[in-house]
Amino acid sequence: RMAASINIGPLSLWERDRVRETALQLPPHPNRISWRRAPERANGIVDSNGRQRGQSTTEFVVFMLAMLPLFMLLPVLGKLSDMNESAIIASRYMAWERTLASPAVKSDAEIRDEMRKRMFADSRLFIATGDAPDQADAAQHVSLWSQIHPERPRLLENFSDVNMGIREDRVPGNASDLLYAAKDLLTAFDSDDRFNVNTAGLYRADVDVKTGFQPQGSDSLLRIRRHMVILADGWAASAPSGGPDSAAERVRGMVPTDRMNDMEIERVTSLLGSFPLTQEIRGFEAGAITPEIVPPDRLGDRR
Repeated sequence: RMAASINIGPLSLWERDRVRETALQLPPHPNRISWRRAPERANGIVDSNGRQRGQSTTEFVVFMLAMLPLFMLLPVLGKLSDMNESAIIASRYMAWERTLASPAVKSDAEIRDEMRKRMFADSRLFIATGDAPDQADAAQHVSLWSQIHPERPRLLENFSDVNMGIREDRVPGNASDLLYAAKDLLTAFDSDDRFNVNTAGLYRADVDVKTGFQPQGSDSLLRIRRHMVILADGWAASAPSGGPDSAAERVRGMVPTDRMNDMEIERVTSLLGSFPLTQEIRGFEAGAITPEIVPPDRLGDRR
């Protein structure tokens, strides 16, 4: 009775049960063995109140060990992404430049040098037509494209590591093959090749950049390849290379009456036009093509 009324004070739950069992001379309860003796076996992981300590720190350390390589790789990924954007812009520049200037006006070497300086050199440099970057000038290199490597401090070590290629091809596809076959058929009946259409007109520009970054486990350096394709000549009514008369010249071979000009038909029409009944034939023009003429119903009051 006296042991049951002992004041055990502010003790924890398992300590109060321990004191009560000692005072009443009771054996330990079998269901309380695991949680009562857990603090003794935990060696500091569980405190006197039964709470765990250090779990968040352990999880944070494991997380950082897994994410640390990714954090270290983020700057390199950003620099490679910037080089990739430059390669995309360079391919577009070369394709458009070739559509505007033929190889006789501007060679592939000139376009290549301009592309290297305008897209892969420092953006603060002044640019001019036909200029090329200077490899010996360190100020012309992009300062962002650097890396921590004893042998390759820059991702783009030399401007010559940026290579290019421009070619003019035929438009692929079954529909294009059918058009080309029709053109060859018309040409067979036209010895003068007056059905003059460009069977190429598809310009493709390729950019190949050899970077100084070597992926883990790879024996070669990373390369960035991008391309751009432009259909510059779609057999339009008037092309810049042909001038305002290009439409007439391209379809002239498909007009059968155009052959009458070779027979001096103007003398015949002039002779027939001298008679009253056939005087309207005097204005006949064999093989006349006027693509710029406007129908009278479209002129309105300006006729």
